[in-house]
Amino acid sequence: MGVSMRGFLNNRRLLDRILYLWKVVRYASPPFFRDYPLLQDNAFKRLLAKAIACDNVTFSPPASIRQDACFCLYTHSLAPGGAELQWCFLAQILAEKGYSVVFLVDTLDGAGNHWRFLLDSSSIQVRILEEWSVEYSEFSKDIPCMVRRLMSALSDISPNYLLCQLDATNIRGAAAALLSETKSVDRILLSFRNVNPSHFLHLYWPYMRPLYRLLATSRRVVMTGNSAFGCADYARWLGIKRERIPCVSNSVSLPKLGSDASKTAARTALNVPQNIPVVLGVFRLSPEKRPAVFFDVIRRLQERFPNILALHAGSGELSGRARTIVDDLLQNNALRLLGVSKDVNILMQATDILLLSSDVEGLPNVVLEAQSFSVPVVATRVGGVPESVVEGGSALLAAKNDVRTLVEHCSELLENPERRAMFGRTGRAFIKRNFSQESVCQRVFDALCM
Repeated sequence: MGVSMRGFLNNRRLLDRILYLWKVVRYASPPFFRDYPLLQDNAFKRLLAKAIACDNVTFSPPASIRQDACFCLYTHSLAPGGAELQWCFLAQILAEKGYSVVFLVDTLDGAGNHWRFLLDSSSIQVRILEEWSVEYSEFSKDIPCMVRRLMSALSDISPNYLLCQLDATNIRGAAAALLSETKSVDRILLSFRNVNPSHFLHLYWPYMRPLYRLLATSRRVVMTGNSAFGCADYARWLGIKRERIPCVSNSVSLPKLGSDASKTAARTALNVPQNIPVVLGVFRLSPEKRPAVFFDVIRRLQERFPNILALHAGSGELSGRARTIVDDLLQNNALRLLGVSKDVNILMQATDILLLSSDVEGLPNVVLEAQSFSVPVVATRVGGVPESVVEGGSALLAAKNDVRTLVEHCSELLENPERRAMFGRTGRAFIKRNFSQESVCQRVFDALCM
């Protein structure tokens, strides 16, 4: 049973098709059935194309960012994901610079409230889209309901810059700004996923590519990705030049490093023995993260390090199935499944290495965070991972699904504390140079003025 379940978890195509059906059932609600046909409909596309053509005649990009500017950051929720965390970081730095910031979300229900605490102590306004009513008119009858609601919100907020992220919210946000009669938005920035949504059947809808291609014709819209790999992937998918998509990488706040006493305190707080090797995994339990590979690596490491402990933080659609294949690790106290954690910092302080086994990645936040804590990284060489580390200096990489090499890399670092320390120093210096919140904010400004 265990072997067949691992095979099931490794079958991405089968899992994606199951998740696609799950997605349809999950979103089978009146708003979905009302909006989806309109997003697909040619009448909406013609309306948006006409608005873009008229706007392109008079639009000219801003030469610089206005000192009194209002920024509206729009996303689906504050769910426990890396993209949502990056939007919180960006909102924080914009507010610190003195700009007016409105953080607009579709919902804060359930897990959608996860990162809210990052915005509570600042001057950032957090608004929910449902606060605005939907206005109906002859002009708006072909416009999807959520786009109309966004038009009302933008008319009320009157931002100078609209910054959207992720595919569905990118499209809705840009369409609302372009169709709005107020035209208060000087520039619209769309921040892509790690890779284009066609890689994930549970995230992809057929309307996305044609509407993205239409938005790419707007001079007011600038599209960005968080890694060179991701930018190139979207460019190929959309059939546009790679140069059209500037790279605005993820950022990380550089923490103050503690002494060995901090590691001792972190392990004590987590009830982790002091003198055992600890491996950390922080990722969603979803097909592209390859949880079965992660668990297989831990299982083989246990043969070499009988007292090893793996800590996993995260949840996802495979949470229930994943637990069925790790009974042996749980019973042997070699694995703890922690679920979603708001305090990843204490996990970073307690671990010896970070392990990431994905087969699809953009620029993974957790890899940046690990290096900021001087934690060495072992990961698969996929997507933007090579851009996010110093290979051979702060991280050891392997081909995707290469369990044997991942085990060897982990063993090499666990057996050599001096090399772990050297990797930690190199990684922290690399993060400080390339991924500070200030430098990433400047890249956003540069993109808005290009």
